[in-house]
Amino acid sequence: MVKIVEYKDNKQVLVQLMEELQDYLVQIDPLKRLRRLPEYGEIYTE
Repeated sequence: MVKIVEYKDNKQVLVQLMEELQDYLVQIDPLKRLRRLPEYGEIYTE
């Protein structure tokens, strides 16, 4: 089930979501080349 909510200026939530997405992509990478650096979410959202 997908829940769509209106975006409110809450950068920390966006940072957390980006890190969760990257963690998922790391898990499904068949070649194991992807990784998530500690500040990935913060850097990506900037």
